[in-house]
Amino acid sequence: MLQQNNQNQIYVNPQLSNTFQLEVAKRLSKSMADNQALELLASDILYKVGNLALTQTEILKNTPEAKAYTDYILKAFTYYATEKMK
Repeated sequence: MLQQNNQNQIYVNPQLSNTFQLEVAKRLSKSMADNQALELLASDILYKVGNLALTQTEILKNTPEAKAYTDYILKAFTYYATEKMK
């Protein structure tokens, strides 16, 4: 509980302070873990998009008429992967 003493200083009960600090630390830890998970997911998506682009290049060397199909696959993967991140 907050109490004011005669010198206009605020006294914070240590038990409440520790509880508050613990709650803030828990929220911060969860937020940091969520952010780290999103960063890892974004990194993985970028890696896979890069691999798909390389695969597309290899496919188009042999069958240039497949460009529309490979473009669709690449765009669809990118779209659905980014939607999962939201």
